[in-house]
Amino acid sequence: MLTGRWSNQLPWVGVLVALLLGIATRDCILLASSAMLTVYIARMHVEHREAVDLLRSAIHCWVVGSASLLVALALVAWVTAMHAGFWGGNGIGTPSMLGILGFCVLTVGVTEANMITTSRRGKEFAGFIAFGVVMVTGAFAARVLDASGPCVFALGVAAITATSGWQLARKIGAELARSAVRI
Repeated sequence: MLTGRWSNQLPWVGVLVALLLGIATRDCILLASSAMLTVYIARMHVEHREAVDLLRSAIHCWVVGSASLLVALALVAWVTAMHAGFWGGNGIGTPSMLGILGFCVLTVGVTEANMITTSRRGKEFAGFIAFGVVMVTGAFAARVLDASGPCVFALGVAAITATSGWQLARKIGAELARSAVRI
């Protein structure tokens, strides 16, 4: 029982490392990546958790979807505050940032893949590998190409997070609620 609780908390270590180091170094890419990993973990828990009842699952979808929208707003506020000159950002070198991001992505990916018990485990893991590669490649490209690249990366993540949250809350949560009412 203790091992189960510990393994459920382990994916959040990658998110916390990215978040805390992102705040400490004021790095837009690490902050945005922690937001994206948070949404990924929350969606995986909603999608792969055994449904106790449809209404409770709909509520979980609404909560995770709403939290995703709030995370997107927080990222936009962070980027806006940086452009307003409240503080300088991106105080960490590109190799260090990519190493931290790679560690965080691996921590989340490996622990989440171990928790998936469905027959689609291989497909889900391959999807996460693609997700991680795209995220690290995008972070590298954002840092190398332009000085405002990290902020554009953060705004892109905010858009993806908002769209994902809206889809989860509006489509999946609403469909689960309708199904619960029909029963």
